[in-house]
Amino acid sequence: MSFPFGGKRVKHILERVHSDFFGSMKVPSPGMFVYYVLFIDDLSRNTWIYFLKKKSEVFDGFKEFNARVENQTEKKIKVLNIDNGGEFCSKEFEEFCKNCGIAWQKTTPYTPQQNGISKRMNKMLMERARSMPSGDRLGQEFWAEVVDTACYLVNRSPSSVLEDKTPQEAWNGKKPSLSHLRVFRCDTYVHVQKQKRTKMDSKYEKCIFIGYKDGLKGYRLWNPLTRKVMYSRDVVFREVKDFIKHEVRPKEPEKIEFEIKEEELDSTVEEELEDEEPQTPVVRRSVRERRQPEMYSPSSFCSNFSLFVTDDDPRNVKEAMDSEDGKL
Repeated sequence: MSFPFGGKRVKHILERVHSDFFGSMKVPSPGMFVYYVLFIDDLSRNTWIYFLKKKSEVFDGFKEFNARVENQTEKKIKVLNIDNGGEFCSKEFEEFCKNCGIAWQKTTPYTPQQNGISKRMNKMLMERARSMPSGDRLGQEFWAEVVDTACYLVNRSPSSVLEDKTPQEAWNGKKPSLSHLRVFRCDTYVHVQKQKRTKMDSKYEKCIFIGYKDGLKGYRLWNPLTRKVMYSRDVVFREVKDFIKHEVRPKEPEKIEFEIKEEELDSTVEEELEDEEPQTPVVRRSVRERRQPEMYSPSSFCSNFSLFVTDDDPRNVKEAMDSEDGKL
């Protein structure tokens, strides 16, 4: 069963605005926010987000949004599509809308589908926020910065509902510039002005990029040392580090060269060597000319070990035994 949001598609901006409330978060943001409220223009689908500390601040957020868009467009909000949440149903809120000529269009109880545009936007922001890199350096307390950046990017991303236009272009008729976009939570180096440092102080502070801010030509940064949020336009970004860290490259086969000494062979290597089939060793013969040592040459033998035989010497054993020397 379909749940219409209350009429046909509008033809002009601010003819219908959808709103939704989200919270509370268990961990407060650095600004101590635990809630936020969305406002979505039906025609352009451009989205504004306001972070709150209390539910009662929804009304203040709407007054700020109403003044902002009416001043930018010189048009007025005609219909506000909301649910039956207590944050929207205060008498003060209702009286303000009556005085401004803004009609309320509430959903019936327990049918959030009738406020489908804002519910889907809320879901989209949560999915985008979860997909954005946060890493170990940014804890859960930075949820507001992540959601705010997700909303900023959604407003500058093509939408099929808008025939591939961006919400920003559908809102003001101008294509948004994307040249200033940076990798969320990348390292940054912020220039410190002369008035804020001495001659011995560093000219740069290392921070973490945590988003943008509408209406400000600068970046939103987190200084982990001072634990403060700051804004600056004089920033050097270090985005390459993050891309290299997450890049997956195939490993090339490694070539290992080593020399094993006989005494360094462990038992595992010895077993592997024993299991191998014996191979006939290759005999390597020397090509050098071999020479007999001079002491064993015939000439040397004759000169050193010559025998001189005379006629008086015995010729055999019997003569030797019968000789005078044999009788001794």
